[in-house]
Amino acid sequence: MIYCALLQSEELNRENMMAGLLIVFLTYLHFFLEWVFYITKPSFLAGLDFSQSLGILFITPLPVILLELVLLAIVIIFSKLTKSRFMLPLIPACILAAILFILIDNFTHTVFGFYIGSFTDNTRYLYACLFLGLIGFGYWQLTSMVQSDFPMTHRNLFILLCITLPAISSMFALAKIAEEPTIEVDLTGSGLVNKPNILILSTDGLKVDNMSAYGYERPTTPAITALAKDSLVSENSFPNGANTTGSVGGLLSGKLPTKTGVIYTPSIFQGIHSYQHFAGLLKQAGYRSIDLSIPVIADSYDLNMQGAFDVVNARDLRGKHQNSLFTPKLRRIFAIDYYFLQQVIERIDQRVKHSFGNLTMVDSYREVVDTDRPPAISDEKRLSSLISFIKVSEDPFFAHIHFMGTHGPRFRPISRKYSKGQVQEKRWMTDFYDDAIFDFDNIVGRISHYLKQKKLYDNTLIIITSDHGIGWRTYERLPFVIKFPNSLNMGKVDYNTQRADIPPTLLDYLNSPIPEWMDGI
Repeated sequence: MIYCALLQSEELNRENMMAGLLIVFLTYLHFFLEWVFYITKPSFLAGLDFSQSLGILFITPLPVILLELVLLAIVIIFSKLTKSRFMLPLIPACILAAILFILIDNFTHTVFGFYIGSFTDNTRYLYACLFLGLIGFGYWQLTSMVQSDFPMTHRNLFILLCITLPAISSMFALAKIAEEPTIEVDLTGSGLVNKPNILILSTDGLKVDNMSAYGYERPTTPAITALAKDSLVSENSFPNGANTTGSVGGLLSGKLPTKTGVIYTPSIFQGIHSYQHFAGLLKQAGYRSIDLSIPVIADSYDLNMQGAFDVVNARDLRGKHQNSLFTPKLRRIFAIDYYFLQQVIERIDQRVKHSFGNLTMVDSYREVVDTDRPPAISDEKRLSSLISFIKVSEDPFFAHIHFMGTHGPRFRPISRKYSKGQVQEKRWMTDFYDDAIFDFDNIVGRISHYLKQKKLYDNTLIIITSDHGIGWRTYERLPFVIKFPNSLNMGKVDYNTQRADIPPTLLDYLNSPIPEWMDGI
């Protein structure tokens, strides 16, 4: 509105107007290139028809342009007060730099196999210099355009294009508001009286056949064995999916992957499923929550679980949307558009922060596939983050941690109890796998000890589980151990259970109504 007011001012010259038009054009160009990037590879856009995908392309630039024009209005006011014009091309120059920065990164990643996140040493600062250089290049190139120094015919077409694009975007947005009803979210659980801490300790690819807690001859899980004596133990528990993404989605939502469509990366929660989940129920009930997992593959934020956790893999999401241009109602109407907007902004934000040393990017694909090199985020780091979170949690806490030490096909055990002196020449070597399980058990023991030290153990629900069997098998039994506060509900069940049963089981203990949309029992 400020910018519109300035446009009506007689003192506004062509330079100010041209700066605004360049911002509109370059922002649309940025989103178009990102949209092409997503639509030409496996992504969350794959499940949409072309008209829906096209709507996302046109709708998402609008709030960004609005913010940028407000910033331009401030720059114009500053320029008038100081009687200087050097700042006018700066905002469009930064947008052009972001476009070129992403394009270069995509090119080197696709053609040569390296990208900004591949460098964690001082080499990353070369990318920082590149980004600053691109801003300078953009400033130099756009200065003449801001000053309207190009042919009148081209200028008129350019102005027409910059007016037409927002008009088309507005039509798409209005059509979506008219056609799609607002998602109404009815989350029960806010009236809970008894609020024990809830701690889900999950590890990747753990089958019970190699756990001494389930009768394995090697003492691979002494801590879990001790915990299981005071717990409810399912002897025949199975996954809800062969892949981590679908299995984690089933655990955190209480819904089957076939219902939500979240089966395998890059599937995400969409529509009502983005808001209906177990994590959201606990947050509504006043729980302070954290999710520590693999980015993209098991990250609740990347899976588009709205209102789920306060902290997700070092992202503090508390109050994240308060200053957003999208109100809660608009976020639900434009849920998938908002997700795309987040992804586009985060892609450039992470790369710039990584280049300047303010953030270390994690290549989730290499974390999972390249098991021959040390992970960027180790299980020790996850454990440390959990302890730090618990230390400052005054409210009852809910924590979901997905550890990766037991993920194959090769293992990097800290303990060398069974694999001592051996070289891991083959995939899925049992001795290395058993040592990895022993490492996970050691983590469970350390967490239990810490909770006892802080007098939290007796008031904490502890769940031990896994996402799928070794080698992503769905027919292998998984651990399913629930330690209730004060050792209630001890015993064993021998009927079949599944990961999606965990949320309704916990809600039942909390005396909370179990939503009809949950598939677990």
